[in-house]
Amino acid sequence: MRKLIAGMKVSVDGKMEGPEGYAEWVDAWSEEYGLMPQIDACLLGSIMYAGYERYWSAIQNEPDKPLPMTGKLPTPEELEWARFAEHTPHYVLSNTMTSAAWPKTRFVRSLEDIAGLKQQPARISISWAVRE
Repeated sequence: MRKLIAGMKVSVDGKMEGPEGYAEWVDAWSEEYGLMPQIDACLLGSIMYAGYERYWSAIQNEPDKPLPMTGKLPTPEELEWARFAEHTPHYVLSNTMTSAAWPKTRFVRSLEDIAGLKQQPARISISWAVRE
């Protein structure tokens, strides 16, 4: 059975995102938990996925350009995660979304669907944030 690990960046005061719709207080969005070698899929909520897809696609498409959301160049760790994200299946928990830009994105509609993902043979599945 797959393990489901939740990983999320939250400021000490509980802030998740700023008025622009992203967490400007985060220096880099690279995977900092040492889990990447074990991750075989990512699970996100639809609101989180929209920004996630936009952010990592910007790095994948123009890795040497400043990011439109932050104005900063991607870090080497962010470049590594962008490559990883491009080849890793992503599951989005949503009752309304029907399409995504990334071809390896699939939609799950219920907690039962997530339970089904956990039953599949694999290494580890990671959940970043599920918010709707």
